[in-house]
Amino acid sequence: HLSQVIFFPNKMLSIEFGNLFVCGDGDAGQLGTGKRDSELIPIQNSLISDIVVDVACGISHTLILTGISITGVH
Repeated sequence: HLSQVIFFPNKMLSIEFGNLFVCGDGDAGQLGTGKRDSELIPIQNSLISDIVVDVACGISHTLILTGISITGVH
């Protein structure tokens, strides 16, 4: 279940089943992976242990909103 995809000129972020996937320019650490590497294909951000509910990005930043999943509430 892909719930959100964000494209920015130098990166792409997507949320799938509460997991964040990122790719693009990461030379300043803006992909949030803990590294300063660029990624050509989407990789899962393994630093986030909570469910990702929303993301936003700009030229040199990524904002990640996490939350708690409540089973049975939609």
